[in-house]
Formats: sequence, C-alpha cells, structure tokens
Amino acid sequence: MTVGIIVAIIAAILIIAAALVVARNRRGGGRGAVEAEFNRLALRPLTASEREYYLDDWTHIQGSFVDAPGTALSSADTLIGQLLQNVGYPTDDDQKLERLLSVRHEANLSAYRDARAVHAKQTDGSADVDTESLRVALNGYDGLFQDLVATHSASAEETPARRHEAEAAR
Repeated sequence: MTVGIIVAIIAAILIIAAALVVARNRRGGGRGAVEAEFNRLALRPLTASEREYYLDDWTHIQGSFVDAPGTALSSADTLIGQLLQNVGYPTDDDQKLERLLSVRHEANLSAYRDARAVHAKQTDGSADVDTESLRVALNGYDGLFQDLVATHSASAEETPARRHEAEAAR
C-alpha cells in the first residue's frame, strides 16, 4: 500500500469517529451530560414517616405475593413509581428515568428494566407470565427499592441537590 492510501484510511477513520462522538453528544448520551442532568435534579430525602410508609407498604406487597403474584408485581411497580416521583426523579419518560437512575443506581438498573418488561407483558396479557418470572421480577424491583430507600434516607445535607447547591455557592 502506498502512504497516500494509508493516510486516506486513517483520515476516514478519524472522521467517522468524530461524527459518532458528535452524534452521541447531541443525543445527550455522554456520561458527563447524564451526570450534569442528574445534578440538576431537585432530589430530596425521605422523611422518617415517608420512609416507614414505603417500607411497610413494601413488606405488605412482598407478603401478598404468595396469594396474588400478579397483583403484587403491579403494586410493586406502582409503589416504586411513587417513590421515584416523591424523591424527585422525573417519571414521565422511561428512557430519561433510566439514564438518570444509571448515575446512582446502575447496579440495580438491569434487573429493574427486566422487571418492568415482565410487568408490561403481564399487564398487556400478550404473553403468559409464569409465577417464577413474576418472582424474579419482584426481586428485580426489590433491589432498586432497597437502594432508593437507603440512598434517600440520608440527611438533607447529603443529597445530590444540596451538594450541587453548595458547590454552586462557592
């Protein structure tokens, strides 16, 4: 190969790579953009009574699984949605919510996604969802639920929104 061909190939690769970076940044897909968006959220801690309410309701949901697994899964989905909204996550756009959850709750995000998919199948009635799938889905919800409650039970000074406000004031 001649030097000119090699230079042309390298130039083409660099142009394609630059175009991919620009496209990703336009979609807001960069980790920095997601973290910046996360830091703009007005997340708040749960009060002691709210925390107790969510924990009690979660215990009730888990206990009801044996008699009504489908209802328990639907209740879990609803409760987690309420919890997310209560602490300040936007719940009107699933993709945006998942991006934002990835900042602090990435370890539980895949199981949460899977649980939501099982819940959607169950709700649509389009597919048979067996009890084992419902159990796994409830466990997927449980991981995110426990993480959210633990994360948002901190004092007000430790929340991301408060840290962001303090950094902006400096």
